[in-house]
Amino acid sequence: MAVPSDLNPVLAINLPLVFEHPPGQNSATEALRLSLLGVGAIHQAYLLSRHGVNSASQQEMMNLAVTLRLTATHYLRMACLSPQGMESDAALGASITISLIDIFTGGQNWTANLALAKTLVDLRGGPRTIIATNKPHLIDGGAKVSPARLLLEILAVYDTFGSLTTGEPPTILAPGSEDWWFDGDKTSYHLFSVEKVFGMSRAMIELVARVSTLAARANKHRRKILELQMEDDRSPLEQEEFERQAIESEAMALYEEAKTWTSSALKHRLHPRVEYGNTAHRQAMQVILLRDVLRVDRLDPRVQEAVQSILKICTESAKRLGMGVDLTWPMIVAGCQVEHLDRDKVTKTFEYFREQCCFDIDTAEQIVREVWRRLDANPNDPRADWRSITEDLDLKVLLL
Repeated sequence: MAVPSDLNPVLAINLPLVFEHPPGQNSATEALRLSLLGVGAIHQAYLLSRHGVNSASQQEMMNLAVTLRLTATHYLRMACLSPQGMESDAALGASITISLIDIFTGGQNWTANLALAKTLVDLRGGPRTIIATNKPHLIDGGAKVSPARLLLEILAVYDTFGSLTTGEPPTILAPGSEDWWFDGDKTSYHLFSVEKVFGMSRAMIELVARVSTLAARANKHRRKILELQMEDDRSPLEQEEFERQAIESEAMALYEEAKTWTSSALKHRLHPRVEYGNTAHRQAMQVILLRDVLRVDRLDPRVQEAVQSILKICTESAKRLGMGVDLTWPMIVAGCQVEHLDRDKVTKTFEYFREQCCFDIDTAEQIVREVWRRLDANPNDPRADWRSITEDLDLKVLLL
């Protein structure tokens, strides 16, 4: 939870599913039970590492988390052998909870599991069909929540941020398929569910999805231009120029949108952490468009202005509010652009994050430090950027 609360809706919807069947009697339920235990185990392993407990105890807990994940995955695949298992909220919940283990562990080895979660959604008719048959109901704490909708929202966020490193556009919130995302029940917890769980507005997630989609398109265009299919008898060179102009035009329009983006929700109803999250991600998307799509220089004033804003916001959120969860990507994006004198700020902010996050921050800092190392070796290194690092070091990670 990016915004701490007495109500943890994820646990509130998953625990009743766990208790629907006795242990070992239902594969989907067993997968969910074991994956929830796996989240607890990896978090405990992290706490042991933070508090200087002997490495043997930490490794034992880490091994337990890995075992629980593997066993949960086994039961999940068994559940998917039957229509009843595939269509259960427990199976979808297990897949998403396994993704959380992957994030906490450092963000790797997540793609197959998330692909399975998206397949489960497709087999149930897609988000709109699932939501139509999964109405909100009261959970412990008095909130009215639709279990399947909350799971879909989490899946959409994971899919969106995972796409930043895979080089493939997100699919859950792909253009033309995101109508369900904004059509929530205005009288239930879902009015601000994304804000409470992820610390940023629902519309900001959709903006991130569009930026990631365009960045993936631009990256593929640069790397595979000779493989583009020709249309209208254009030569490869003419087609390259046509596509380049189209991408740049869309990038500039999206950049202007990101610059002026504001939440449509009433500000007085939003937690300050949500304001921080919106601003940090809005600025990060501007930097991605400038650097990753438009190929603007790292020291361009527009880039550096956004970077300084991100550093200030993330530091204040983590240090003053004690809420650094789900601000990892703005810090990666900003950290990879800073000048040498600001590196200490980045390092300190990551340390603030570690007080509230997990092993995922180690991966984030690894990416940033590798960019710094390359810049120190060669300030003009064309692969001294976060995307190149994730490709070169096989760090196609899922981080938030």
